[in-house]
Amino acid sequence: MKNRNLIILGVCGSVMVIGGGVYALRPKTVLSNAEEQTTVKTPAKPTYAEILAKAQKDGQKQAAEIKNISLETYGATECFGIGHGKNLAEMDQKSSATVQGVVTNWTKVPEAKNMAVTILSIYVNQGLTAKSKDLVGKMVYVYQQGGFNTRRNLSDGMNSNLSEQQLSEEIFSEREDFPVARIGTELVVNLTKVTKDMIPEGETIIDPDKSYSLGWSSKSMWVKNSADKYQLVNENYIKKFQDQGLPVEGNDSTDQTIVNEINELMEKNDEKNNRFLVSICVGLTLFVSGCA
Repeated sequence: MKNRNLIILGVCGSVMVIGGGVYALRPKTVLSNAEEQTTVKTPAKPTYAEILAKAQKDGQKQAAEIKNISLETYGATECFGIGHGKNLAEMDQKSSATVQGVVTNWTKVPEAKNMAVTILSIYVNQGLTAKSKDLVGKMVYVYQQGGFNTRRNLSDGMNSNLSEQQLSEEIFSEREDFPVARIGTELVVNLTKVTKDMIPEGETIIDPDKSYSLGWSSKSMWVKNSADKYQLVNENYIKKFQDQGLPVEGNDSTDQTIVNEINELMEKNDEKNNRFLVSICVGLTLFVSGCA
């Protein structure tokens, strides 16, 4: 799919270069000084490809930062996947939106006690369901357990034997079954709107009107893998148990059903985008023919 997009873009690029050369030979319109002064260029809105490229570059810096800090991984906690529905339609009906995008930033909730909490900034590239379309091209903020915090906050009430230096140390912690989505990660998330009373620590950091939670924890997040397919964020955790012939609490067949539906939706959307690119190429070709 990625190669096909590159081919289409390459053809379009060639047409644009040719078109630019032809157009450059045409007489130019000369603007008066007054017209030049009143002409204001509006900065172009960055494309998703540009936003993604920057996020992935920032993600490389973040990976180096995490590598050089104390890391604590803790086991699975209560399963929140019960009742999320037998397919994507049912899941979406019980939540606020289902969108695809990229993580562009992390914001730490500094006063979170006993566990770290991170607010993921996610740029929405696509809305996968009808009620999600209004979020396309916007930023949403998603609360996820895990991230950076001081040892003082993480061991609140159980730190009498630690020195001040140890208490002030910043560490990175996350659930083994629910890793925090790194900056630059392309993902699909099922969002549930949060109210102000649900986020007392975060209300002064992020606009509550744009804040969401993952209603079914790890079952509400799917990340893009190296094969350009989406999988549950804890797929590697699940596979580790399955390889040992061990059951995974809360894992059921509906999870894979939803994964398949998400990948089918993304493939359909890619096909639509390809047809759109082809139509642009045809239009540019006709334009160049008219200019010649």
